[in-house]
Amino acid sequence: MSAAGIEAPRRARVLFTTCPAAGHFYPMVPLAWALRAAGHEVLVATPGSLLPEVTRSGLPVVPCADAYDMIEVMRPKSTGQGPPRQSADPRQAVADTAQGFARLAERALPGLMRLVESWRPDVVVSEPMELAGPVAATRFGVPRVEHRWGLAPRPDLQAAATAAFRPATRVLATPEASPPVALVDVCPPSFQHEDVPVGDPMAYVPYNGTSVLPDWALRPAERPLVCVTLGTVLPRYGRMEPLLEEVVEALADLDVEVVVGMDEADAAALRGTARLQERLRAAGWLPLGATLPLCDAIVHHGGSGTTMASLVSGVPQLVLPHFADQFANAGQITAVGAGIQLGPDQRTVTAIRDAVTALQGEGPHRKASLAIAAESAAQPSPVDIARLITDRVAAG
Repeated sequence: MSAAGIEAPRRARVLFTTCPAAGHFYPMVPLAWALRAAGHEVLVATPGSLLPEVTRSGLPVVPCADAYDMIEVMRPKSTGQGPPRQSADPRQAVADTAQGFARLAERALPGLMRLVESWRPDVVVSEPMELAGPVAATRFGVPRVEHRWGLAPRPDLQAAATAAFRPATRVLATPEASPPVALVDVCPPSFQHEDVPVGDPMAYVPYNGTSVLPDWALRPAERPLVCVTLGTVLPRYGRMEPLLEEVVEALADLDVEVVVGMDEADAAALRGTARLQERLRAAGWLPLGATLPLCDAIVHHGGSGTTMASLVSGVPQLVLPHFADQFANAGQITAVGAGIQLGPDQRTVTAIRDAVTALQGEGPHRKASLAIAAESAAQPSPVDIARLITDRVAAG
């Protein structure tokens, strides 16, 4: 009881589990902070390789497995080294990806079992392809929540991954995961796949790590502003430089200003590019939530986080997909009219220039993007969903 004689609300313990990928973790940060701000105990569990990213979010974190390279663990043995790539056979691509996520879950399951047993959370919140957390929760009778990151993984992929993970759960005498008490969906309904289960809608709040808001973000651009970002995976394998050169060449001939989101090492090299000297407003790691509302268009790789941040900011998109869910995001962007995609065999300087030109102004792409942004803004907030989850857990 408080001094005023009012009983304090019960603090729930909420465990978030995620694969060791920033793009899987970032979409859950707003809900985690909404729960923490409401007075609940929040803890994140992930393999050691993601600990720095989680720490920068301000959330407490514990490792559930040793640090490792997620892409290398997921890589099919038949593909060898080098940049990640998928089988041209859709069924084989699903099988390979499912096996990869099962291998991630096998590494995380023992640590998550120990953590759930010792910390005793009231609810476990997991992103869709983190398979071990839901099983550990079910093993100890803890309700679970699934938190989507954008477009839902295809049902056949989730089913195949669950099947591939099943032998590991049997070895540890653990049951299959129980149905979630909530299915948090941050994807605007008109953008989501039609053949996936309907979830509990939540407005998407962009978060892509910590950064200092630059001065230029507080003043309007003198010319149309185009954002360029190619994510974190392509640069790692040396696949960004040729594509970035084409994008730079295309934008240099347009009457636009350019901001480029990338790590500092690559940004330093770009600042010396003569073709962009007069048009480059900034290059470096950018807070997308603050940057995109200023932009007239964005050129990106099709990653889920960038796609969602662009949608909820009402910014038309040119997508240059390479692998994984980037093609699904690009296809959906085109289907709803919010942008244009150029496949690997379509990417020329002229095609990129023409696409960016088509995205500018108040044309159909901008109108479609703004409609989706308004749809997202009307969804319940993370604060609302935090209350929904704790109410459902309390009700049993």
